[in-house]
Amino acid sequence: MRQCNLPLRLVGGILIFSFILLAKTQGKNEDLRFFSCNNGIPVIAERLPNLPLVHVVLALRSGSKYEKEEEVGLSHLLEHLILFSDDNEGASANLSEALRLNGAMVNGHTGRDLVTFEITLPADRLPAGISLIRRLVFDRKFSDKDLERERAVVRRERKESRDDPVQRGTRLLLRKMFPHHPYGRSIYGSLEDLDRLSVPRVEAFYRKYFTPDRCSLSVVGDVDTQTVESVLNSGIGSVKIPETSGADEIIPPPKRLFRSDELVEVMDIHQAHIFVGFLAPPYNHEHRIGIRVIAQMLGRGIYPLLSSWLVGRFHLVSSASMSYLPLAEMGCVWVHMVLDPENIKRAKNELFQFIKQFRSMNFSLQDYPPARRREVFDFLESSMNQLRVRSESGRESGIQRALSYARFILINRREKPESFEKQLKRLSPSKLRSLAGKYLLGVPHTTVVLLPRETP
Repeated sequence: MRQCNLPLRLVGGILIFSFILLAKTQGKNEDLRFFSCNNGIPVIAERLPNLPLVHVVLALRSGSKYEKEEEVGLSHLLEHLILFSDDNEGASANLSEALRLNGAMVNGHTGRDLVTFEITLPADRLPAGISLIRRLVFDRKFSDKDLERERAVVRRERKESRDDPVQRGTRLLLRKMFPHHPYGRSIYGSLEDLDRLSVPRVEAFYRKYFTPDRCSLSVVGDVDTQTVESVLNSGIGSVKIPETSGADEIIPPPKRLFRSDELVEVMDIHQAHIFVGFLAPPYNHEHRIGIRVIAQMLGRGIYPLLSSWLVGRFHLVSSASMSYLPLAEMGCVWVHMVLDPENIKRAKNELFQFIKQFRSMNFSLQDYPPARRREVFDFLESSMNQLRVRSESGRESGIQRALSYARFILINRREKPESFEKQLKRLSPSKLRSLAGKYLLGVPHTTVVLLPRETP
């Protein structure tokens, strides 16, 4: 299945946290509630009458971060097995197919911190759906036949990923930025990693990490939140926590880089791809929103400043973008450029020259006296508004809203998280220039270069 290891999957990262705070405090708002099932699973339930369907997300602390070296690729393979292996009770169709027969759409994603299962179904089928979700995630056994079939599927996914320069470059970049840490390993695993996985090893990992005390639930849609609590307690809330659970395991953050490094590989592409990465704030850090705004202003959105510098001014690259991935233990931010190989050295030099100049650049109306503000474009406010639009779009999507809630419950470590809007309003041009200097200048960086294969 798809992986949630790219910034595009981080709409939940700009969730308006005041909704969750409101859910925790509850008050008289019965349309948005935070509660725990009988077995302790934390839940956020939200009634949205304008949504005809119900979206259920079950998230687990079972991403690739928790895999040992001999288990690399196991979380992603387990996601496949859970979704597509046969029902233990010998039904002709697997449990995902049983959910679809109840009008549900089912999907799953494996990331470095979490595995998520997402189900969308008609509101009147929620009890049957929750019963099937319980069996889907918490009551499984796997056969050699299941393992071989899904291992073959993952091999194909892995090959497709290797043939895609963006996925391959991003994976290599993370490997170099997080050496000797699970964040640096491939979510797919190598062919050797996949071949060494056996049913006993898969089931041991499943029993340890796919347990109620490692998960969260969110339910969003046209259903009463009191009904949601009753339905969940009748189904998933009765699942017992096994003694083999790995709930107390703590994964230390990656170590800081002490020197810059570069990796060059050759593949069948028409132009070169260069990725320049820097360590950045993790998910719970106070600088996270500031770095997200910098990435939006420099390398994403309508008028990215970095593209204007490299594409419009010097014509060095075909495209340039900037991405930010705030993981639970550490984040990373990187620039991706597509260009002709002969321009690589100069483009990289101009990139760092731009970052230096950014520290003194005027990009906001606040940088100008009132008399001049009518004749300048406010890049900062434009970038903030683009992020606001993305946040609102995520809120309007029931499944994205549910994903945000489930992820937040498991990853958030802040006692008093502020709303996205409040964090935005605290940012100033001088603060952003300071953050750019802190994380992008005078610090070790990692470069990955993908060159076109020379043709005879």
